[in-house]
Amino acid sequence: EKASDRRIFRKFGSHRFLHLNVSKDVWKGDVIDIIDKGNDDLPFICGRKYGFLWCKATKSPQCYVFFAEAGIGIEKEEEFTSDEVREWCAPFKFNYDLSISKEQKRIKLSFSKTTPSGVLPPNCLELVPDIVCSEGGMVMTDGCGLISRDGIDFVWCSYKKYIQARESEYVQWNEKSGGDCQESSDDESLEDDVCPYTSFQGRIGGFKGMWVLDERLGDGIKVLCRYSQRKVNLPMRSFLSFSDECEKMGIHLKESDFDDLYDTV
Repeated sequence: EKASDRRIFRKFGSHRFLHLNVSKDVWKGDVIDIIDKGNDDLPFICGRKYGFLWCKATKSPQCYVFFAEAGIGIEKEEEFTSDEVREWCAPFKFNYDLSISKEQKRIKLSFSKTTPSGVLPPNCLELVPDIVCSEGGMVMTDGCGLISRDGIDFVWCSYKKYIQARESEYVQWNEKSGGDCQESSDDESLEDDVCPYTSFQGRIGGFKGMWVLDERLGDGIKVLCRYSQRKVNLPMRSFLSFSDECEKMGIHLKESDFDDLYDTV
């Protein structure tokens, strides 16, 4: 069975994440002993060294997520600590004001199921204010941004390409395994390069929400994100005002760890 498609899995590999479910009946002291170990005393499981990464906010069983830092099947250049993975999810130098509880919620975004739908070109994403009701101050555009016709068509074509490639790969794997699975993308709309929809829900870097087609944005790939959609600051090439944001925070662009996954819809 294939692992769920998540941004953090595409970056580091789903095989490196260990989910440990602990009943509420287990003494918390034992749990702390497991997750609060020093680097020289990390647990080894099946020949791999695991460091504590993240804790899901559940009641019981409580889920603790560990990351395989080194060991069998992990090349030297692929070795990362759990702290480095956490830093990739929410870089501290761009998010120094996050509380621990907020950081845990932001890390959760990297584990949500997504379908990669294209890497946005540089300087196509702009941050714009939300529309706020004059009476009561209610945010009328909470979590809702805008996208141009060329932008939504780009996302649609990239989405189709990924889905078709993934299904073709699965069919080939299944045939080698002696199965009889057939490709299931028989939707006629997948053959059209013009997106038949007017909106999509997803993630773009540190932004989360829905993007709605706005023909008034004209030609070219243009994406407008609202402040209410920004959950975490990430160094994105597609972010038009990223250099201005860096300047405000006293951070030089050359110090930013750009990653295509940050700019992937």
